[in-house]
Amino acid sequence: MRINKTDIRLTAADLLNSSNKGQLFTLFSNVIENRSTCFKLSTAVITNRNKGINTTFDLRKVIEKNFRYFNMEKFLSKIFLALRIVVNRERENIISLLNSLGEITSIGATILFLTFNSFETRLLKNFLRDNKDQFKIEYKIKSNKSLGKIREIADITKVKKLC
Repeated sequence: MRINKTDIRLTAADLLNSSNKGQLFTLFSNVIENRSTCFKLSTAVITNRNKGINTTFDLRKVIEKNFRYFNMEKFLSKIFLALRIVVNRERENIISLLNSLGEITSIGATILFLTFNSFETRLLKNFLRDNKDQFKIEYKIKSNKSLGKIREIADITKVKKLC
């Protein structure tokens, strides 16, 4: 789950085994919109961590025991995404990049963003809304499976730097 395997500050196991219910709820609510599902998931993790949740298989067992979804793989992928976002400090890294755009781009520069999940899209949307005097969205394309491989997994946003 880690981008940089030499950076061992926090593991997903550490996160699951040491976070309180509120922290777990916040973690899962970044990618799961249903609040009652996030609450139930947080409770399931807290209840089962005395057995130890040290691997993705351990977590999967806890989830499969407590949830019955038609598309379990999709549900699991959201949970693993939430963990990856925190473990790799993706939020902090994206915000850092967005905040440095004013310094690293020149006036009139075109910037193309590919966002691969709603979490990234939301960060970009909020940044552009808060900085609309500096950046102008030229176009935005939502994922559409009929337009080819990269379009199946990413939203595309083209932005022009104004000042």
